[in-house]
Formats: sequence, C-alpha cells, structure tokens
Amino acid sequence: MAEQGSTREGLTLHLPRPPSVNAMYQNATRGRVKTPAYRSWCIVAGNCIPMRLRGSFIGKYSIHITVERENKRTRDLDNLIKPVNDALKVAGVIRDDSDCEHITMDWLDVPKDKSPEVHITLKEWK
Repeated sequence: MAEQGSTREGLTLHLPRPPSVNAMYQNATRGRVKTPAYRSWCIVAGNCIPMRLRGSFIGKYSIHITVERENKRTRDLDNLIKPVNDALKVAGVIRDDSDCEHITMDWLDVPKDKSPEVHITLKEWK
C-alpha cells in the first residue's frame, strides 16, 4: 500500500476495498450481526491506519473516495461509503461519520491481478 499521511491539503489513506453494504451484515437470532468478511476487513483496515493520524478530524469534514475495480462487474459505488466512514471512526481519525458534510466518489480501473484498494482524501470542511 502507498504511503499514508497528512498534509496542508488534507489527509490521504489507502485501504483494501471494503465489502459492499449488502455484505456487511447478516441476520442472526438476535438481530443483525457483522459478517466474517466485514469483521476481517475492519481489522485489516484498522491496521492500515497509522496511530499518528488518530484525532486528525474533530469537526466537519469532506471526503473523496476513489475505489479501484479490477473488472466491469456491476457494483453500486454508494454502497462503499458506510464501511469507509465507519473504519475512519473506529480508528479515531474522525469523531463521527455524521460530521461528514461533503462526499465525492469515483471508480479507478486497475489490472485484474491487483488487489483493489480505496484511496481516501479527507479535508476540513469550512
């Protein structure tokens, strides 16, 4: 994964591509629970975020997410917003995903043999 860090322009992170919202939870006897795939992704994503970035955004922020795709299979881009914001909250990079004021997203086609990632840029919202 590429170098991650903070600059005057904002904060940049690179994480493995998360499961879609449709694959994050499953029904259980007592409601809905995280799927094994989502639990696994949360651990990996958390380990990709350097400790020094925790507490970087304590107020309103904007986020741009570029999602790599290795094929043209139909996917809903907006189903990837929730897991990314949740990972940022759990890692302590943002205070709460309700502080997000502006979201932009796009696809980036990559070779089929590459493990797809998400590239995240956070900026303070003014």
